[in-house]
Amino acid sequence: MRFLVIGSGASIEEFNRIGGNPKECFPSIANFSERLFQESAVVQFVTAKYLEANKMEFNKRILEAYNDPSRVKLQKGDMANSPLNVYLKLEKSNPERHNVERLFEFAWNNFGKNNVGFWDELINWTIYQSLSIIHSKYFFEQGVGYKRMPAGALMCSKMTSQD
Repeated sequence: MRFLVIGSGASIEEFNRIGGNPKECFPSIANFSERLFQESAVVQFVTAKYLEANKMEFNKRILEAYNDPSRVKLQKGDMANSPLNVYLKLEKSNPERHNVERLFEFAWNNFGKNNVGFWDELINWTIYQSLSIIHSKYFFEQGVGYKRMPAGALMCSKMTSQD
C-alpha cells in the first residue's frame, strides 16, 4: 500500500494554480502567525507568556488595556512592541526557533490540556477566521460552490485503487 501525506504545501500549490494573489496566499510554518493571527486578548496573552518563558522583552500595556480598558488607554506606539508584534518579528527573523508549532506546544503544555474554551478561542483568533476568509475568497464561487481544484485533480489522476 502507498500513502500520500498532504500538508500546507498542497494548499499553497492549489492556491497558486488557481491564480491567487501571492500576498494573500495560505501560510507555511515559517509565516503562519504573520499570515493568520488576528489581534485578540487570547493571542496577546499566549504570546506574552511565550515571550516571558523565553526571557524576551515586550510592552505590557496591551495586556493591561485588555484587563481594564476603562483605566488603561493605549498610546501611539504601544502596539509596536505588543507581545503579538514581538512574537511576529521573532517568527520572521528566526522561524526555525519561533513558529506556530512551538507556540502551540507551549500553549498546550502551559494552558490548554484540559481547557476546551481556551482552545476554542485561541484557534478562532489564530486560524479559523483568517483561513475562512482566504478559502472563501479564492476557492468558493457564489452560485456555483467550490471551484475545481487543479492540483488535487492532478494528484488524484495519478492514484490507483491500491492507494
